[in-house]
Amino acid sequence: SGLWKGYSEDSDWMDYATWIAESDSSPSTADKIRAQTARVNLDNYVNDSLENKWIKFVDQPFSGSAVVRNEVATIPPFVFTGSKTPDQAIKFIYSKLDEYVRR
Repeated sequence: SGLWKGYSEDSDWMDYATWIAESDSSPSTADKIRAQTARVNLDNYVNDSLENKWIKFVDQPFSGSAVVRNEVATIPPFVFTGSKTPDQAIKFIYSKLDEYVRR
């Protein structure tokens, strides 16, 4: 399904702007959300004057990035439940991610 509901590379399909316009007037909430997301991409992440038109910044993944992301996500619960102070939570996470942290 993806962003363009019903899209298939094998089909001769409408252009992106037409799809957005039709999705905006669709009775489907999902279609309207897809159109809003597409508009954000067009308005903020595409620059037609550049050779590489896509200007969205995406961090390069690295070995262990998912581990780091998951561990860092545990900091707020520690702090909000009061089980650790912010400094204690950060030190705890550093100890779990020692191989990924430069000192």
